Amino acid sequence: MSSAISAPSERLVAYEPTSLAGETKFFQHIKQLTTDVSPFRWYLENARCVLTELGPCACDLYLRRILKDVSETPPSENGSFYKITKESMFLLRDWVFSMPSFENSTKKTNVTSKFTELVNVLKACDPYKGRFRCVIHVQRECIGVALTELLLSLTGELGFILPCVVPQTVVDDPELERSVLDGFHSRKYNVLIVSQSIEDLSVPKVDVIIRFNVIESQVSYAYSRAQCRGFLSQLVHMIEKGNDAQRRTLSRVSECARQDGRWIDFLVRNGKCCAPSSLLYESPQDHYLHEEAFPLLCADGRYLIDPTTAGHLHVNDAVVAIYRLASNLQRMMHTAPDEPLLLLESERKDGACLFQCTVNLPGLLPNVKYSGPYALTSMKARRLACYGACEQLHEIGALPHALFSYNRSFSQNDAPLDGPTSAHCYLRKKPSLWDRLTRQRSPRMYSVVLFVEDPSYRPLLLVTSLPFPSMDDIIIYLDGVPVSVTVQCGPSLELGEDELSQLHSFTVRLCRSMSNKPISCGLDQAPYFFAPVGDHTLSAGKVELRGPGYVAWDIVEAACGEALVPLHPSDLRSQHDLEGVVVQDRWVEFTRRYYVESVRTDLKPKSKPDDALREAEFESILDYVKDRRKDFEGLKNYEQPLIQVSKVPNLSNLLNPLKTAAEVGKPTARYLIPELTAKYTIPANVYRMALLLPSVTQRIDNILIAKELNAMLFEHQITEGLLLSALSAPSALYAFDYERLELLGDAFLKYITSIYVFVIYPAHAEGSLHNLRQKMTSNKALLQNALAIELPPYIQGKPLSLKLWLPTNYTLDKCPPIAHQRHDEHAASAVDTTVVDTRPHPDTTQARTKKKVRKQNQDQVTQWLGDKTIADVVEAIIGAAYLSGGCDVALRVMKALTIPLNSVEQWSDFGRKVLTPPPRVSAALPPRSLEFVEKLVRRKVKYPHLLAQALTHGSIQGYDATTYQRLEFLGDAILDFMVVRHIYHRDESLSPGVMTILKSAMVANSALAAICVWSGLNEHLLVDDYEVSESFKKYARDLKAKEQEVRTASLRDGTPIGQFWLHITPPKALSDVVESIIGALYISDGFEPLSIEIFFDEVLMPFYDQYITLKTITEHPAKILFDLLQAHGCQEYELDKGKGDGQFKFCKVVVHGTLVAEATSDTQSAARRLACMETLDALEGDPEFMVRTCDCRAQGSSKKKNNTVDIMLAEWVEEGE
Repeated sequence: MSSAISAPSERLVAYEPTSLAGETKFFQHIKQLTTDVSPFRWYLENARCVLTELGPCACDLYLRRILKDVSETPPSENGSFYKITKESMFLLRDWVFSMPSFENSTKKTNVTSKFTELVNVLKACDPYKGRFRCVIHVQRECIGVALTELLLSLTGELGFILPCVVPQTVVDDPELERSVLDGFHSRKYNVLIVSQSIEDLSVPKVDVIIRFNVIESQVSYAYSRAQCRGFLSQLVHMIEKGNDAQRRTLSRVSECARQDGRWIDFLVRNGKCCAPSSLLYESPQDHYLHEEAFPLLCADGRYLIDPTTAGHLHVNDAVVAIYRLASNLQRMMHTAPDEPLLLLESERKDGACLFQCTVNLPGLLPNVKYSGPYALTSMKARRLACYGACEQLHEIGALPHALFSYNRSFSQNDAPLDGPTSAHCYLRKKPSLWDRLTRQRSPRMYSVVLFVEDPSYRPLLLVTSLPFPSMDDIIIYLDGVPVSVTVQCGPSLELGEDELSQLHSFTVRLCRSMSNKPISCGLDQAPYFFAPVGDHTLSAGKVELRGPGYVAWDIVEAACGEALVPLHPSDLRSQHDLEGVVVQDRWVEFTRRYYVESVRTDLKPKSKPDDALREAEFESILDYVKDRRKDFEGLKNYEQPLIQVSKVPNLSNLLNPLKTAAEVGKPTARYLIPELTAKYTIPANVYRMALLLPSVTQRIDNILIAKELNAMLFEHQITEGLLLSALSAPSALYAFDYERLELLGDAFLKYITSIYVFVIYPAHAEGSLHNLRQKMTSNKALLQNALAIELPPYIQGKPLSLKLWLPTNYTLDKCPPIAHQRHDEHAASAVDTTVVDTRPHPDTTQARTKKKVRKQNQDQVTQWLGDKTIADVVEAIIGAAYLSGGCDVALRVMKALTIPLNSVEQWSDFGRKVLTPPPRVSAALPPRSLEFVEKLVRRKVKYPHLLAQALTHGSIQGYDATTYQRLEFLGDAILDFMVVRHIYHRDESLSPGVMTILKSAMVANSALAAICVWSGLNEHLLVDDYEVSESFKKYARDLKAKEQEVRTASLRDGTPIGQFWLHITPPKALSDVVESIIGALYISDGFEPLSIEIFFDEVLMPFYDQYITLKTITEHPAKILFDLLQAHGCQEYELDKGKGDGQFKFCKVVVHGTLVAEATSDTQSAARRLACMETLDALEGDPEFMVRTCDCRAQGSSKKKNNTVDIMLAEWVEEGE
């Protein structure tokens, strides 16, 4: 209550939009003199901003002030700069400057309407006279400087105004701060002009606050409110006439005052500030990152970089960041914290007053209480304390991405790398995180734990130099079975140079062994390191690390030494020892490796086991060795037991849910002789986990790229999992792709663009509206939108290729590694005991051809994308945005995608801009018709004349302009979207092909006409033509008779009723009226889906769920099945038919060699129909079957097109089907 009483009265002052002014002559002269001097380029950019905001007069006065200030500084060491300054001063001395002119004549006016309205506001303050004090908030300091010059020049009209612009250096200069505040207190100045970056200046409470710029920042608004004297004071907002975006911004930023006035009252008082209880909104573009602030930022020299998204957090941003973080934590806690968020204290030391600020963040974060260093001003103390708290959170990875600011400029480097075709080659995006990790090295390293809940896989640490972002579990597929790889935040590690070098050597060894390639990467270029986890336990889906040794250094040191060592009998003592051993039968680095399964004491080297396929042509294992090993001289022990082994699988794409095909080739070893076997120094449980790393790191790359795009373009408004799906093309062969989202996004895009053209072009007919919408939604238009924001590099369109895979920043050695002889007393002298030197060798013995190397390098950084694929991704992103936050978020995302929805910033804009025909130009609606519709939707229709327009047929004379065609255009798009949304949520496992089939059946004219009759709407259509009216009645009679006939047959045969309306030709007007009624109800509710949601739930959904399902679609089930298979891109399917027992015929449906269903009947056509129906049932019951089984899209055009459809159609004609 106290907050409401003390709140100031707020006013809006509207000014005319500013037209673009040309450069003044003085500006042009200065520009010619200072073209190549960087400080002046900065001043000229500020002058352009002043020219736009305040007009030509202010621009010249601003430059005059800057030149005077520069001339008073000591001569620069830069001779050219000093010379230009002198030349400018000569120009300044002789120049005649004009003063502000407010004449109505456009040619004589040299100030903007915005400044004119500001002057009028200040004139209205004339009665305050001696007790008048005012603060003007501007966004940039250059505007404040120009305002000061303008106001000082108006001595006649505003003689009582004494302005002073507060420079940004006041943050670090206590004498300047004291001088400004003392002058304001003593009325030396009565108007302070403060820029956004120093709004927290502790000024006395004043009578008038003028917010000269609309700033999308609730903290900025709160500072203005806190500086007002009370309910007698005025808070003035200056906004542009007709600018809906500014009005919406003002409404949004003032929301914090309505929700939490107490926080604002104590924002800059008593040295204490509580945490906001409501969530704060700040536009990332308003975070004090203007060019003029750059010198100040550089003077402090500190900023944080979000390693994932490349966002920046400077010292000047830190206070706002802490307020936003605290508001979010406070909202989640639902209780007020005991301590203030910011506590400012002062004390005197050595005659100076020093300030210290303490940050106390609410709970849910690990003990964040930070006392900043002492500072000479309270503003600096707050900034340093908040920055220090952010720094602490950043180190533990707890600082949200949304608190950082981003550079949203686009470089236009996304142009295709080839000529004009329907598919183009684009550069692939690489996560920015990896580059930043290589640029920063410190003793403190950070880690995440990668693990699966299987003791045969040892968890690995992913060690990085910056905190790693949090991620959900990663799903991979082992033989088609989904397995979850957890990405868990790990401990921070203090590593010396030797330990870091060891981790680097271990990582290189691990990557070379699992890829079987001579790859390498220098320590300075390695973005991350892998380390085996030390003592740990697995419980409840988490890894619990025990003891001080988080890293198993014994494993690291062993792997950093020799890659291979002789296999000792002690390695084979127990089953536990066996499970940890990886062996080779050759002493070379790149060869097959084997897991040891057991020691076969019943088998000797001279034995020949039945399952030893590799030695099938030999009498024994020993005979095979004699034949294949060069200079073999025999064994030391011919009675040693054999070891049974299984081959380590090759690397495979574990992101592809299809079951990996069995490796085809020569048989591999099943049994090995221990004496001739080398033990690999990396244990089996580490090696198993390593084989998952290519797929895991690929998915991490995908997630990081999605995070970057979400931060840079969409302000974190889209759920990351949905955005990742939207960016993934089917050609990437992931378990998810954009196709379902694309179908939803396409419907929403049609929905919103239809509303847009309907509202913006009220006089256009249906055909014209369709053309306008097509220009906005065509694939060509969406492609251009995607290219404008450089979207193609973010698209994941290429499957993981293990042949080309390399860890980030690793390269292939230019020559094969050189083998060196190694002798070991434990190895037989006849055994090839060579090991490989992992260092690159300058001599090239088997170099690849330049062409092949160039192609492989290009394939790693480029990808081919079709134009339609890029357009589909745009639609899928829109679908993901809708699922993430509804229509408002989807609208904002469409604006970010540069889809031209001009003058519409939020959903309510549609309702305010729409123009509808007045009631007098619409046909009269009978009361019974209005009552009927209101009963259907269970609400009052606000504008009955719109409903009359929807029900008016073209035959009604005199109302040609208000018939239902325009409403039908709008309702068609709304219905499309609601149907797709219904199908999307009704069964989340349906494939896009099935969704398309169902959607087409639901929005078909024949279905809508049946719904019109089924619901009784046909009886209320306003018609003035006998033949048309009779055609409606005849269709209704025929439809009801057909329904009764099909229903009787359904009860008799026990089959679904299905689409009984298909064989009756409906009048198109009946289907149109359903869509036009939807459009009328939507407009009547102010473009909110209130009535239409009820209409859909009560009328359309029951009809759809009863008559239109995959089982009840009346088309031949074989055709439905073929459409479904081809929608998946499947080419390997067949219908196998023949004669069964007796006179019965059979039909089998086989997909990729798998028998899905079979049926028998007395005729071939009946058997085929039954088999196809059972297959549809099977696929509906197991929607993942096609994902697991079909890889036709991966094979592309290499597979021949299946001609089963053509053959079956010919057979149907012959059989009368």
